[in-house]
Amino acid sequence: RGFGDETRLLPFGSSSGWFSLNDEQEEAASPGNRSVLLRGAAGSGKSIVLVERLAKLIERSPVGQPRSVLVTSFNKDMVQHLVGWFTDRMRVAGISRFTRTNRSESCIKFSGVGTGSDQVTFCNWDQAPTRLAGLTLDSHVTQDSVWVREAGSITEELLATNPDFRPLGSDNYAADPEFQLMELRRVVYGLMATTKEKYLEVERTGRTRQIGVRQRRLVWSVIESASQSTFTHRRIRLLEEATTGHINGEFTDLFVDEAQDFLPADIECCYALREGNNPVFMVVDQAQALHTGSSYQTPGSPAGANWLSIELFGSYRL
Repeated sequence: RGFGDETRLLPFGSSSGWFSLNDEQEEAASPGNRSVLLRGAAGSGKSIVLVERLAKLIERSPVGQPRSVLVTSFNKDMVQHLVGWFTDRMRVAGISRFTRTNRSESCIKFSGVGTGSDQVTFCNWDQAPTRLAGLTLDSHVTQDSVWVREAGSITEELLATNPDFRPLGSDNYAADPEFQLMELRRVVYGLMATTKEKYLEVERTGRTRQIGVRQRRLVWSVIESASQSTFTHRRIRLLEEATTGHINGEFTDLFVDEAQDFLPADIECCYALREGNNPVFMVVDQAQALHTGSSYQTPGSPAGANWLSIELFGSYRL
């Protein structure tokens, strides 16, 4: 790009009080009948495009057919930014009369938005089992460190009493409670290997340390024996409800920001919360997959649909 075109990358404020989008951003922000996977570097305007697309969807919402929209992300700070940008964008559109309900600090619902009386929920994905799916769960959730201590005790007992595990030795990483916790989070939940049979056979995509059947049996025995319940166990419960069709999707439209932090199981649960086959809008930056690391996988498209892949170039932060 020539020097004179450099400003085309920048979402400068306009006289309207909202950002002026460039051509690529405008294209991505235009609602359509296809599910969109929007990619771009940090600062390329992906989240602004998400809010703009949401606003256009609401502006075109017909009277008498109210939408229920979910906007979610693992990043609590990003949820707050999206809420602020959304209210700014609605004000620019002349839509200022709606009801805001704070169900929690990071789960905020707007009702009666626009001529379609739409409902828009901004919610941190950690709260999906209770706030979004409405599951009634044990209120007591232990910290990961508590689960790790219990797993350590169980591992020591298994290595001492079960002849099948004695050859493994305590120095094997399959006997490390921290490794076992990561297996619970990334493989049992993340790759949807929620039964012993599935776990013993699953291809551990993205996991750098490969383990054999005997090691997997040790890990599963510990996971199965541990009594403590973590937030990962809540997500496993959500996944079970999603895969068995016991979740009634109440959201007509789904927007996911920073989807690179979502595991395949999270994506599956997202789709279960959606009603019908309306398009999905997901934003990803693979370079920022800090939480998923090498286990990152491009989100699978909704059943019966293929992604319309759009990429934003450049970064206004530079």
